[in-house]
Amino acid sequence: MFSRNYTSSDVPKQRLITKTTLEALRAHGGSATNAQMREYAIHKFDMPEELAEVTFDGESQTNVLEYRLRAARTTLRKQGQIANPDKGRWVLLGVGRDEENLQHNVFSASGGLPSERPSALADGGRIMDSKLQAAGITMAREYDGDLDAFLPEYNYQPGLTPKLDTIGSVPFTQETINEIVLWKTNRYARLSSELLHSLDDFTSLQMGEHRQGEAALASLLETRGVDLPMASTILRFRNPRVFQIIDQRAYRAIYGQKYPLNSNSALHRKVSVYFDYLDELVKFCIDSETSFETVDRLLYQFDKQLNGKLKM
Repeated sequence: MFSRNYTSSDVPKQRLITKTTLEALRAHGGSATNAQMREYAIHKFDMPEELAEVTFDGESQTNVLEYRLRAARTTLRKQGQIANPDKGRWVLLGVGRDEENLQHNVFSASGGLPSERPSALADGGRIMDSKLQAAGITMAREYDGDLDAFLPEYNYQPGLTPKLDTIGSVPFTQETINEIVLWKTNRYARLSSELLHSLDDFTSLQMGEHRQGEAALASLLETRGVDLPMASTILRFRNPRVFQIIDQRAYRAIYGQKYPLNSNSALHRKVSVYFDYLDELVKFCIDSETSFETVDRLLYQFDKQLNGKLKM
């Protein structure tokens, strides 16, 4: 029989588990134990035993379902929906018993809970607590679950983070600072060695031969953190005789229209728009007797001074 390998991403998301926690308490007459709420969630989502027992990826052995149930109880307690009179047992409070209030308060980021709106004379701390509750905010210091379970889920800049983590006492260089800045701004792009080598092949191309770079451009656009303006910048510094930067200002200066792409545009459309743009630049430079190698900078400054601010 086929057996699936489940991961933490297969477990129902936190929002669903939080809602299910309230449903479980209602189903048990307003009071339920941790085990009863867990059993209710497993039954509702028809979770096989393997999925109910899955742990977070990595070193942690924290059970994902248990973790999300604890997080749900912490959030609902802070919002005044439930209380914990005895260890392992939870009860619904007035707000939590009302399904309509659940719809408008537990899962809404606007408005305060009816029983917790601060008066005009409330002190700053009480006002802040009410705002956090209304927005569904859980403070780390008040979380009663396993905080260490969050760390295995951390996946920010996986290509650069391990490198920066091993800096230790190595002296800082400008390259190190540049990498830290790129890490913080989430703009670090890691190119494969094959792609880097293919870019080196472009140094012998001449103006008008840009379509020979189609495969490399497509590979750049498939790289995490690289969209068309960044890809065109990489190509431009590899060979400015052939490639120039495409951005909102240069595009507007050439076409008199708004830049037509965004990060969600199809890859083939990005490639087409860029190469058509380069075709137009070649014609423009020949007609105006302008140097192709610096035309992107010329157009940028031209548009900035004569056309003003970009309309977003």
